[in-house]
Amino acid sequence: MYGSSVNTYPQVLAGTRISVVSIRAYRDPMFGGHPPEPVEENLSLLKEKVRALGASLGIANDGDGDRIALVDERGNFVNSQLVYVLLLYHLLKNKGMKDGIVVKTVSTTYLADRMCQEEGVELREVPVGFKHINELVIKEKVLFGGEESGGYGIIHFLPERDGLFSGLNLLELLLLKDKPLSEVIEEIFKTYGTAYYKRYDMHAEEEVKRKLSELRENPPEKLSQYKVAKVNTKDGLKLVFENDGWVLLRASGTEPLIRIYAEMPTKEELEKVLSEAVNLLNA
Repeated sequence: MYGSSVNTYPQVLAGTRISVVSIRAYRDPMFGGHPPEPVEENLSLLKEKVRALGASLGIANDGDGDRIALVDERGNFVNSQLVYVLLLYHLLKNKGMKDGIVVKTVSTTYLADRMCQEEGVELREVPVGFKHINELVIKEKVLFGGEESGGYGIIHFLPERDGLFSGLNLLELLLLKDKPLSEVIEEIFKTYGTAYYKRYDMHAEEEVKRKLSELRENPPEKLSQYKVAKVNTKDGLKLVFENDGWVLLRASGTEPLIRIYAEMPTKEELEKVLSEAVNLLNA
């Protein structure tokens, strides 16, 4: 995305069996006129290029190279929650790295909980922001930490997010599995359950922010037909349901927005929970 990771993949992968085609691979202080954010709405060119070339994978790194986004072999965007799970799977299953703790933010997938539980690895949950992960890195032995925004830290290499190193580990995973990315994701779903994720940013006047504060003090016992099994107020209001699905409502620290994050076992349930969460704030 015209940023600091320009031309790093061709250099690192020179002489390997992987061929690299680069796009937006030159420095541009204006980032092509678009925010260098590795989110789906900014990746249409990458999707098209993957389809046109029949590529195995599309990788995007943001302006300063610490975040990553993926496009699978079909040209479909792979959400950041699944990228977290793919990296965690590779570290635990393929590399056998289990001596330490795994850290996620409150806006990160429940599949991580299931995977860590199966592998006997401790998982900690912290507020949104990689700085909270780093606070644990300083104090304890952390294997891996990541967040919903696409920043992942593989701590034995670097105690920070690193989009390039994340990309190389994902390539290594695909080479070891010897199957397309979409099939690797399907395999993970079969093993740990399905998970569909979406975030909705809602413009928030003071009245809506007050409503969120009230909900934190008196959280609902149900959302639609889903009974709330656990309430988490580490950062905003997170309602965790009996099926492990969840919705998180939190005010942005930098913009007049309330971000609504949700993850559910089916796409239909996901849309329903998001809609109900919006109604809750507007009530």
